[in-house]
Amino acid sequence: MKVNQESHPMMRRFPARVFVIPTITAYMLLAVASCSGSGATSREFRKYDPLPYADTFQLNASQEVVHRAAIAALQDRGAVVTLSDPRTGLISAELYSSKLLPEDVYASKANDDNESAGGGVMAVVGAILGVILFILLLGWLSDGCSTGTSSGPNRRSTSSPPNIPEPVTANTYVVSLTLVPTPGDSTEMRMNVLRQKVENGTVTSSQRLQNKYLNYSLRDAVEAAIAR
Repeated sequence: MKVNQESHPMMRRFPARVFVIPTITAYMLLAVASCSGSGATSREFRKYDPLPYADTFQLNASQEVVHRAAIAALQDRGAVVTLSDPRTGLISAELYSSKLLPEDVYASKANDDNESAGGGVMAVVGAILGVILFILLLGWLSDGCSTGTSSGPNRRSTSSPPNIPEPVTANTYVVSLTLVPTPGDSTEMRMNVLRQKVENGTVTSSQRLQNKYLNYSLRDAVEAAIAR
């Protein structure tokens, strides 16, 4: 049996927009879960906090061994090696990512001396904004329940704006390594990392990164490949 919404009192009492509250609540819960997940990732880089910036590292292995290990470490991260010359010790690779690398995100937050306190402040602000939003929604819904909705010839029709596709953006990290043999069967590894912003397949900006977290992370990956 089909129920007529206009004649049924329960349907008039609870308009369809009442479901806005649980929808927004779900989005807020998803945002909180996302923030907690990023904290687990950031713990991997906290060991580099007290270390100074460095883009040159001394590795206890020959140039040939370091070269193979660096190629393996870059490929393990999903990078595409575009240049590999064992004779000169030059390596170049590109890492494509739809978002910033975790080391890049962590470095942007590393200037905050009290990250946990900052996170607490943001949580309080988020809670206050959530309460304000909830109150505004209650007022909006109660107004909708009392006045109802208008229909018929007096109802204005609005046309939706045309859908304009958003530009497809991504990041390309260009990693350049220079391997120089040093006395004692060791190798000096020098790093240079560029971050390029790509929109619809075109590079729109390029920035040289001085990110110690990314440098130390790559250094550790090369050392792990050497020890295999």
